[in-house]
Amino acid sequence: MDSIKYPGDVFVIKYDMNYMFVIKNSKNLYLLEGGRRHKLDHDIDYYFENLPLYIKKVRNAFMPYQKAISMLSNEVKEIGGSGKVHGCIVDIDFFNHIYLNPFDGKISSYFALDTTNKVFFKDVKSLLNSSSFDNKRILRKYSSMSQKGNIPILTHKEYRKQEFTAMSEIVLDRSMYEPSRIMRSIQYIFDQNVLRVWKDEVLSISETSPKEMLPNSKKLS
Repeated sequence: MDSIKYPGDVFVIKYDMNYMFVIKNSKNLYLLEGGRRHKLDHDIDYYFENLPLYIKKVRNAFMPYQKAISMLSNEVKEIGGSGKVHGCIVDIDFFNHIYLNPFDGKISSYFALDTTNKVFFKDVKSLLNSSSFDNKRILRKYSSMSQKGNIPILTHKEYRKQEFTAMSEIVLDRSMYEPSRIMRSIQYIFDQNVLRVWKDEVLSISETSPKEMLPNSKKLS
């Protein structure tokens, strides 16, 4: 708490073991998302009273996605990869990743030096066989388990509805990271019972769709 640079008093709103952190100054109330703050439109009582319903709607909407990315993470771990999940991304290692698109469920495999310079491959196997990947142990494990049918998600033909060449695709675009950032914040609800994103519209939707809480983007790879 000593590292918060914003003026005001910090409050923890707790309801049924779910939490959200807010900061209040003389003028406004803000939701804290790590080092970021987001202006809120109501008083603290409003968020306390609506926190259980909000959490329930978010969990119902995103549970299928959380299960899917957890299964993907487990398969990456099975072949010896990291399996760390951050947002929509599962790490194989520091440079190689798998992106699970929250809009259409498509899996994309890519090598990245940073958030701008990325090289996408047609599938996981192509990534592991590329010159960008130098961990032979993971490649051998992948080959062995794929032959046995033990990693169905990783060996699935990700782009089954479209025709792609065998060449990798260089992508200099950051559009995939905004939904991933939102998903990373939502992930805190599942992992730590901490709410870091609030949209009033969620409370009025009878059957919440994940797309209602994610930024609309047609550029996702």
